[in-house]
Amino acid sequence: MAYASTVTVTRHGDRVKVTVAETDAGTTAEATIESGIRYLKLISVEQDLTAGSAATVAPSVSTKTGGTAGDGLLYSASASAGALNAGLDVSIYSADGKLYHKANPNTGSNNSVTTVYHFKTDW
Repeated sequence: MAYASTVTVTRHGDRVKVTVAETDAGTTAEATIESGIRYLKLISVEQDLTAGSAATVAPSVSTKTGGTAGDGLLYSASASAGALNAGLDVSIYSADGKLYHKANPNTGSNNSVTTVYHFKTDW
């Protein structure tokens, strides 16, 4: 099967919820989040590895496709099969209102992962 992702952006006042549902996610799979919002603050991340050969995922969000530490990478979670990382305070500026998500499974290319990002629209 080929990698597929569905990205849903829901806005409630100054809050933005982004759900990224992926199937056949491998170690290099990347989904584009098009919120159209240039200033965001990441406040929590939920991740759930529901199927596949990976034991863990470590979701990350970046302002650049293929972003790495020091070059667009904004946040990377600790590896786990499912977790809620609350109490985050990551200010984000994206000139084009796009972010790039990677589930970062530790192995395989057959993983099903759902990641939910919670943002505020101000710093």
